[in-house]
Amino acid sequence: MDNKIAGVVVTFVDITERKRAEEEIRVARVYAESIVETLHEALLVLTPDLRVKSANSSFYEQFQVHPEQTEGRLIYELGNNQWDIPELRVLLEDVLPDNKVFTDYEVSHDFEDIGERVMRLNGRRLDHVQLILLAVEDITERKQAEAALKTLNETLEGRVTERTEQVRRSEDLIRQMASRLTLAEQEERRRISQVLHDDLQQLLYGIQLKIGFINHSLETGEREQRLTQAEQSITLIDNAITMIRQLTVDLSPPVLTHEGLTDALDWLVTQMKELHGLQVKVEAEQSFPLADDSLRVLLFQIIRELLFNVVKHAATDQARVTLREEAGHLVIQISDEGRGFEVEAVAPGREHGFGLRSMLERLNLIGGQMEIASRPGEGTRVTVYAPLTPQQKS
Repeated sequence: MDNKIAGVVVTFVDITERKRAEEEIRVARVYAESIVETLHEALLVLTPDLRVKSANSSFYEQFQVHPEQTEGRLIYELGNNQWDIPELRVLLEDVLPDNKVFTDYEVSHDFEDIGERVMRLNGRRLDHVQLILLAVEDITERKQAEAALKTLNETLEGRVTERTEQVRRSEDLIRQMASRLTLAEQEERRRISQVLHDDLQQLLYGIQLKIGFINHSLETGEREQRLTQAEQSITLIDNAITMIRQLTVDLSPPVLTHEGLTDALDWLVTQMKELHGLQVKVEAEQSFPLADDSLRVLLFQIIRELLFNVVKHAATDQARVTLREEAGHLVIQISDEGRGFEVEAVAPGREHGFGLRSMLERLNLIGGQMEIASRPGEGTRVTVYAPLTPQQKS
């Protein structure tokens, strides 16, 4: 009656494809979020106005913040404005709008809670979804390791250079010692030759003459003259035997074979008194029975050579030798109250003969050293430091 049709109009629209698309989008979103959450690097999703839309778990763990302190905030305001980093502003506001992407920019910043961090930043602008992805990789430990490795390499290079220089110096020293040893050996040969020629040969020649006189006296029947010549021959023979024995002892003192150092010095005291008239007083804390034979022989030779120097240069007939142990070293002091000398005025390396120079170099090679203190008119004091367990220097 009112020109109306009573009823309901039902419209059917097929939304199967839309539902399928929405489900695919949901699955894709879940898949993408899962990937983001599994990333080791911290990741921020920013809106075009640079506010944080979301962040993954790595970001919250590494920078010790919470979602409520982060999401919806301007990136520069995060952590009480700790992310207001000039380099980051340049990347987000200047580089990203023009290039849509930046990669591997390193930024260093000191955060209040976690300290200084070195970060590697990667950013990408996604225009189709109007979002910005900012990946933050904390490379602080890697940089520290690289710095430590660089320092270690520099240290190793320095040590290699130092060792190389030590080896070079050692080789030079060995060559010098070999040369000096040759000279010292030649000097000793010359000394022995001189003793044999000037002393022993003359004694033997004298014996030969005496025996000739004895033969002549036998022919002439001069009995008294014969007896005198025989007695003189015996005396010359005794002198020759004594000289040969002393020469043998000088070359290799038998007391060094098994005795302690102080026992060898007692023998040396007697020798210095009998041969040179030098009174030597030895003061020792113990007998110092050194197990290292070469060290015992070396120290004995140094002491003997220094006492010879007293005889030759000090103009005194008194000397003192003291031995004590100090901090793993045997400290030997040879002193006299002779005329002394200016240590500074003596040219290095020329104040000692070949023999003593060689001994001192050998002492240095096992970690020992020698100090000389002297003044004119005040005597001389020489102190030798030798390790009780010598170690060869490298």
